Amino acid sequence: NTFLNAMTFDDKTIYPISSRNEQDYLNLTSVYLDAVFAPSLLNNPSIFYQEGWHMESDESGLSYKGVVLNEMKGAMSGVDRVAMQGIQELVFPDNCYGLNSGGEPGKIQDLTYEKYVATYRKYYHPSNSKIYLDGAVPLDKTLSLIDSYLSKFDKQEMIFDIPYQAPKARKQTLTYEIGKDDDEKGKSQYVIGALGCTWQDKTKVMVLGALSDYLAESNESPLKKAVLESGLAQDLNLIAYDNIAQPWIIIQAKGTDADKVPQLRKVIRDALEKEVENGIDKAQMKAILSHRAYNMKELREPQGLERAINATSSWLYGGDLMQYLENDKDIEKVNRMLEDGEFEKILKEVFLQDSVCELTLVPSKTCGDETRAKEAARLKKEWDEAGAEGQKLIKQKQDTLFAWQKSEDTKEQLATIPLLSISDIDPNPMKYPTNEKVVDGVTVLEHPVASHGIIHSAMYFDLADYSIEDLTRLSAITDLFTQLPTSKLSVQDIQRELNTHTGTYSISIDSYAKSGETEICRPMLAVRFSALKEHQKQAQELFIHILTDTQFDNDTLMKQIVDQNADNAKNSLVSRGHLIARYCTLAHYSAQGAANEATSGKTMIDFLQSWSKDFEKQNPAIKALGERLKKETITKAALTYSITADQDILDSFDSKEIVDAFPAGKQVKSAASYKTKLPRRMGITIPAQISYAVKGSRIENYDGSLRVAMTILSLEYLWNVVRVQGGAYGAGIMAGMSGNTFCYSYRDPSPAKSLEVYSNAGKFLSDFCKGIEDCDKYIISTIADTEPLQSPASDGKMADQNYFCQVPESVYVSERKAILSADVKTVSAWADKITKAYEDACICVTGHSDALAKCGELTTI
Repeated sequence: NTFLNAMTFDDKTIYPISSRNEQDYLNLTSVYLDAVFAPSLLNNPSIFYQEGWHMESDESGLSYKGVVLNEMKGAMSGVDRVAMQGIQELVFPDNCYGLNSGGEPGKIQDLTYEKYVATYRKYYHPSNSKIYLDGAVPLDKTLSLIDSYLSKFDKQEMIFDIPYQAPKARKQTLTYEIGKDDDEKGKSQYVIGALGCTWQDKTKVMVLGALSDYLAESNESPLKKAVLESGLAQDLNLIAYDNIAQPWIIIQAKGTDADKVPQLRKVIRDALEKEVENGIDKAQMKAILSHRAYNMKELREPQGLERAINATSSWLYGGDLMQYLENDKDIEKVNRMLEDGEFEKILKEVFLQDSVCELTLVPSKTCGDETRAKEAARLKKEWDEAGAEGQKLIKQKQDTLFAWQKSEDTKEQLATIPLLSISDIDPNPMKYPTNEKVVDGVTVLEHPVASHGIIHSAMYFDLADYSIEDLTRLSAITDLFTQLPTSKLSVQDIQRELNTHTGTYSISIDSYAKSGETEICRPMLAVRFSALKEHQKQAQELFIHILTDTQFDNDTLMKQIVDQNADNAKNSLVSRGHLIARYCTLAHYSAQGAANEATSGKTMIDFLQSWSKDFEKQNPAIKALGERLKKETITKAALTYSITADQDILDSFDSKEIVDAFPAGKQVKSAASYKTKLPRRMGITIPAQISYAVKGSRIENYDGSLRVAMTILSLEYLWNVVRVQGGAYGAGIMAGMSGNTFCYSYRDPSPAKSLEVYSNAGKFLSDFCKGIEDCDKYIISTIADTEPLQSPASDGKMADQNYFCQVPESVYVSERKAILSADVKTVSAWADKITKAYEDACICVTGHSDALAKCGELTTI
């Protein structure tokens, strides 16, 4: 498969599957139809107890376990998710949009198996479903397969209309958890929520989205600028939510204090009234509309899923399936509405209405402990009230669940699952074509890809002359480009030009190394942007100007950006703890790992906190580093240019125009050695109800059969022990050509146990291989992982990576051959190497202090 999932929305659940292989697609369609319309959960309560929640009693005491329960504990630990859910409940008190679609952690335990089954039987019927097909679908076979399931049901009149919410002005104050050492000052949020329109009014929905960008896209956007200049808040977001029956908007002011809310409310209202009275800057808005039109044309992958979601924006509510799929006429109408003054009317009607809801979110150092204590008290109360007989039933239910989790499927059950055969798989790997040439001494990489008239450019500049400490600072500096003025363009000018001439863009630091190379790597400043063919010249001129002329002399603007980035980075530890932990562990095994951690890991997060806190002292040196970057690095001598586009565009494209736009510069190093200073066993304390546990190591002499071994361990071992039995929302083990390997858990209630499980991975693989005859289904799954569904821009990025890491196509051919020819012997041969790798592996656990304390000796940073 290339994509499959189950996606819960506020008013629907979507079950998407896709595959490049026709037989695989049909197999998956059959499995999903069976899972949705004939699920085993109707007859097996253990599935509910595993995936939802159950009570456990063991030597460590009483606890609630369950995959979704821990997923939502993790989700509701993030401050922005708490704010979102809080304001949503205020705006929508009378319909489903006010409810937490994933389940509120404190209320999930109220759901019984019987209620769950009753809910399924009420809603899960073909008469209440929509089935969407997209792409090169084998239509006759697919319709026949669908009919084989739907024909078992009688058609019913099933109408579940969602009542429209009447506007109601409501206020509330909530708390969220912060660390015990965090300062409470400046950590509150003030959130305004307001109803926008209904799904029928598509152009109004589009206008609300455009107004959100216009008012708060950058620090110089009118509403955001007014709030920042007032000094009452550190950041402001404005979001228009659609894809539901009743689209709505929120204004989220971050980094404030509860006592500032009255003043903040007035500043926001005054700024909005000013826009209504003086009129919207039409040039700025036209640029935003151009950018949004571009994004409607260049959908993210999987595009079929994006179209399906867009279709439900009308189809689900009885409207025309095509209403949110055909956009050209609506784009034209929205542009006319701008000229006719309709934007100001909608701004006044929606953003300045009296019936807005207001949420004040204040930090608390104790609410996390209070939540855990409340759960413990509930557990004890339910256990005590159950009495001897009830406790016996709870234990029996627990034992039944454990026995079922450890049981193996019968041959008859396994035979019902449709499988591909190895012969169904193309023996050739995905190709990432690259044509290399030299233009005026600069390497130019051309990637011919069907990009439908869109050009994807990337400018890479070597950074090996910089220390690892400087790489961290440079990674922070990359966020200043496009957000600071140049000598010729204000920030608003830059945003207008970006919106007019570009689609997606990014500026980051990426590091590359040859497979197996541990001592050195090639760090590079990577500047990527996409543009329609007719806008390419303006887009490239704009980015060249930004890179060579950004002014680092405005301390006020810089401080705003740094404070915002520092806050966002710290909050990311709660939602991305497994990724940060992965960077930390792998930093010990190669120069590339050390560089990646320095630019994207805990070191980077800590630096942003330090820069924000001690801005006046540190900023002069950082500004000097930015000037050095412009003078010494943004040069022709350090440049590699990459372009991904249709072949006919490449045939006529003049790379010399870009190459010659940069100063010549001096020759720079292309590789350097880097070492991390992080401890090998470390813990990162976060204010959350769940944790993330990662072990990282290195395995030499990689070939494709190792990936098959990793697939077995992920699906048969970690999935069952860490997720199914342990209750973590996710778990897995990975290894690649670089030699890096790591185990991880995601939203994990028991990180200490997960670390123990990782240590036994090699033994499990050895024992497991003794009981199987072949590895075919794991080979097929591994092949699927090597063939992700990617956009043309992603194809170009992958081709660039192959070039910088010196990975020719022949390496992928060899890897695929090793995967397809893997057998029990070659896979089991990795068991001892995996055991050895994880005996002395580096560890990083991200979690609350109680969880870290159970993980042995960790250096907490």
